[in-house]
Amino acid sequence: MKIKFWKVGCGDAITINFEDIDKINRNIFIDGGYLGTYLRTIKQKLLAIQSKSQFVDIWIITHTDRDHIGGVEAFLKDPTLPNKEHLVKEYWFNWSTYDFIPYSDKISVNQGITLRDYLFKTGKLKQIDISSDSQPIIWHNLKFTILSPDLDRLTNSKIAWQEKESDKLLGAGLSDYNNTIESLLKLPYEEDTDVWNGGSIAFLLEQNEKKILFLADSFPSVIIDALRQIGYSDTNKLHVDYIKLSHHGSKRNFNPALLEIVNCSRFIILANGVSHNLPNKWTLAQIITNPNRSNDKIEFYFNDDNDSLRSIFEVDNDKEQYNFTCYYNSSPYLLIDLG
Repeated sequence: MKIKFWKVGCGDAITINFEDIDKINRNIFIDGGYLGTYLRTIKQKLLAIQSKSQFVDIWIITHTDRDHIGGVEAFLKDPTLPNKEHLVKEYWFNWSTYDFIPYSDKISVNQGITLRDYLFKTGKLKQIDISSDSQPIIWHNLKFTILSPDLDRLTNSKIAWQEKESDKLLGAGLSDYNNTIESLLKLPYEEDTDVWNGGSIAFLLEQNEKKILFLADSFPSVIIDALRQIGYSDTNKLHVDYIKLSHHGSKRNFNPALLEIVNCSRFIILANGVSHNLPNKWTLAQIITNPNRSNDKIEFYFNDDNDSLRSIFEVDNDKEQYNFTCYYNSSPYLLIDLG
């Protein structure tokens, strides 16, 4: 399994390729980044898939924030992809009323339609709500365990979608990179309350012994509750190979209590340190100083590389004591190969 975390600024655009038990190549997309990043990211992957006569077997749209859904919109508007209607086999999406004006006559003529309505017309939209009440989904040699949203957050997001998409910024506050690790540990934790983030589809993906948490922009309390409900605890920890941190490493979307029931030493961060001042250093500080952390060296994997990201720990003269390292990515995507 090869997972690509595409460089789209502070946004999510993830593609997964793996070989099933019949030696057929399968592709899963998770979100699509921004509208403006589609041409150099998701479109390139789509063209590569087409050239190999493959398909996007599942496209998971976690929620309707612009940094997640923009590339999906751009795909639907793109008139240059041949046989586009056959390229994606199934969409997973908890319905919203997120409007866009398509450019292609194949989608609609001179009118705004919703993403939901378009997906309905394709006949490829999964016809059930996707929530932590869903049973695990076994698909080829993969297992999806849905952890978020719970039914309350899903209902709240549906009500909000009927009004208007949120213009709320992704992260609150100024950059905390000039604060030392020790000073950040004194700050309290306050959970995110954004209704669209609460409606995010987050899941545990398993292939044989390999496990990775894709947390979208989900609420930590929902993830922790879902994991406890399926039997994980401080005495029966979930061991995962990677965690894709929620909401670009925002301090409002990481609860240190998660590490009481999850053992992991490798964390993926989809942010550039500039947009919305994410990731928050508070989150990284909580991970490396957590009493329940893995005994292994903590590894942070950024899908970007710039001066801002490399400056996060510059003020910490004694950072070596915390046994962690940072990996930066200068390529179009961060590649994680699970073998």
